[in-house]
Amino acid sequence: MKTFKKILSIAVVVCMMISTTGLFQNVDAASVYGNSNSNINNGGVAAYKSGYNYVRSSKPTNVLMTSYNIYKIKGTSSTKKIIANNAYLMPSINVVGNYVYYLGTYNSGESVGIYRVKTDGTGKTRLIGNVESPFIVKDSGIYYIKSTYDYDKLCYYSISSKKTTKTLYTTTTRTIDALSISGNYAYLLATGYENQLIYKIDTNTKARTTLKKLVTYTFDDEDYDDDYDDSDIDFDEDFDEDFDWDDFEDYDDEEYSIDQMIYYQGYIYYIVSDYDGTEVYKMTADGKNETKITSLTTTSMNLYNGKIYYVNANNSICRMDLNGKNRTTLRKATDTSTKLTLANVGICTGNSRIYYMSLEMGITSEGAYSAAINVYRIKLDGTSRSKI
Repeated sequence: MKTFKKILSIAVVVCMMISTTGLFQNVDAASVYGNSNSNINNGGVAAYKSGYNYVRSSKPTNVLMTSYNIYKIKGTSSTKKIIANNAYLMPSINVVGNYVYYLGTYNSGESVGIYRVKTDGTGKTRLIGNVESPFIVKDSGIYYIKSTYDYDKLCYYSISSKKTTKTLYTTTTRTIDALSISGNYAYLLATGYENQLIYKIDTNTKARTTLKKLVTYTFDDEDYDDDYDDSDIDFDEDFDEDFDWDDFEDYDDEEYSIDQMIYYQGYIYYIVSDYDGTEVYKMTADGKNETKITSLTTTSMNLYNGKIYYVNANNSICRMDLNGKNRTTLRKATDTSTKLTLANVGICTGNSRIYYMSLEMGITSEGAYSAAINVYRIKLDGTSRSKI
């Protein structure tokens, strides 16, 4: 996922970890989901089930800062029980039945895979190795993204048979940068060299429908090099969509990108950015009735309880209606002499609380540089902040 990979790259560049959030048990008809699409697309650092929150810690458990605890917290209390100590930076926490599923580290914190552990902290098992991208548990299966240098795949893992039983989509020219699951459909954001596509995939038949196509990079005809060498192009099934030159007529020396895509209650919400800022759009799940919600700068959003919770240009946590109206600042980013909040990335909601990640750095009492990535909990009105 693009947001996921972007945050990880920031962490590498500044040599620090970031924390994100996740919390919500989503029920769609007769199916049970381990977390909401919004929370998973924001890193999934928390989930909620039956009166308990399952939350990733702020403090890492290894020197590489790649592993963290998962706490089990009853309601809004401060009492915490450790049920796992190898959660990844963005662990995609899912809770279904008596199990917590999460991205966990192994090989001394250098490798990542999908784990599960009982809600009492026993029976920890690695289910799938070499997976770093977010995943969603639905009923008795796991939808996950397998990424390598050669391909990206959307796969389905059967929990009962303990093996991957289906590959729903494979691409060698794109990256899968966002995933939402609802009913019998998977919604993907697939990024190629010159455009991005939002796909709708039938999880039973594997039939794929393009809902949205955005040209991400364009140039003037004068800039086009007639000696362009296409010898390295992989002519796979996406070629015609990747190199549709007619799409360039509407753009001129611009660069666009879809930075976040989330399915919510029959609509797909997504953030489009360019050099001038961002815009938030929505369209129906069949790709129709595209509507711009706001041009207000939005770096991360979470849809919960009929509202959009988002991070603005000042890194403050805000809220607005699904139509972009009634915008409210809930929590301003802190800025003090000892600690500077650089970014709030990946807010998540559920159980009448917001969990969010704060990338922070400052100066210690000895004058040394310090960095931290903390997970905080606040009420839906932005008050009562506590650190996890």
